[in-house]
Amino acid sequence: VAGHSTGGGVVATSALSAAEHMPGRFLVYLWELFLPRLSFMGSLFPTGWPFRAIYVVRGWGAFGWYVWTFPNWVYQLIIFAMAAVGLLAISTAVRNRVAVWRRAFEVTVIALYPVCVLVAVEAAFGRPFSHRLNVNVFATKAGFDVGLKQVLRVEPTPLEEGVFIPPAIVAMDWNGSDAPEAIARHEITHLVVDEAAGRRVTVPLWLHEGLARFNEFPVSADQALVSRYCTASAAKAGQVPALESIATRAGWRAYVDDVGAVAYDLAAQIVAFIVSDAGGQSNLIEKIRGGLPIESAYTAASGRSFDTFTSELNGRALALAGGYPGVATITRDSDGGSVYILYGQPPDTRISVSIANARFGGSDSPTTTRYGCSIGVLSNSWPRGTYLVTLNGPAGRATANLVR
Repeated sequence: VAGHSTGGGVVATSALSAAEHMPGRFLVYLWELFLPRLSFMGSLFPTGWPFRAIYVVRGWGAFGWYVWTFPNWVYQLIIFAMAAVGLLAISTAVRNRVAVWRRAFEVTVIALYPVCVLVAVEAAFGRPFSHRLNVNVFATKAGFDVGLKQVLRVEPTPLEEGVFIPPAIVAMDWNGSDAPEAIARHEITHLVVDEAAGRRVTVPLWLHEGLARFNEFPVSADQALVSRYCTASAAKAGQVPALESIATRAGWRAYVDDVGAVAYDLAAQIVAFIVSDAGGQSNLIEKIRGGLPIESAYTAASGRSFDTFTSELNGRALALAGGYPGVATITRDSDGGSVYILYGQPPDTRISVSIANARFGGSDSPTTTRYGCSIGVLSNSWPRGTYLVTLNGPAGRATANLVR
């Protein structure tokens, strides 16, 4: 998915937004991207061949070569290689047309998902991107790790499913545990924040990661529920950290190493409070784009002081749950699995949970996170029906129904 930097050239992301609202204009955009403009078409691009400018010169520049200008024959060779690969792909599809037809839905999803995600994130922030976005999708975790190391020169970590590499490169594992669109929204949000802040504003890591996780919620309702109740549990356990302690890259990394991936969920809920006070994330981002740090941006957008926000944070988090301890359940969008969140127990403590109905059941003894919560999933192997989830731990007993 391509666009261009603020320095000049082609703004393809704006045209992608047009696809959502003006499909006819988007078809004109696609024609002019690859083919000469017809007399009745408006001029959407500067003089020259847009495909070459976007996908060849700037596309290959995304690998870190923006500062180099190659001889014209290099670009011609790249175009020839891209055309050859495209012809090979078409010929392979023709030879295996029966298999391709059987997988038509999957092929269409893979082809369209970066465009749809980009348009959705643009809409969430109320503005198009100014950088061309380069999305790299890997079929497996092994391929993802190799691609990060050998192509993007980034050291992978065991649980990583997506990365954002400034200025505008996103890489993701298609078969990660999170839905591909959730991963894409997370990483593309980092681009939005980077573009807004530039080099003028230092964005705290809790805000960067919190906004990224927060923007997964429209396609990952289970993650939103985890964020809500694990943050409530953290407040109950007195484990909400001082924001200044997790603002720097080193501070955030140390915190994640200490409490685990649930740190992202807490950061997302803190961001949800801020976004609500600010009248929307696009309003907050515009204030940051204007050169304000988060404390001043929050005040300008909400009319409240950031000191007041931090002083009230623990109380607001406690109010997210109606009582403690508790159980919350939801069906996961990505695969239909049933997610249950056990919360309000002491941190790092062994608890017990039983899930049963008249015909089927099971039990487990997980250890809570530093926030005193625990997340479990019933896979699709469990029969459909209504189950009673029963939590027992040092803080007491709680029950809830889970419907599959």
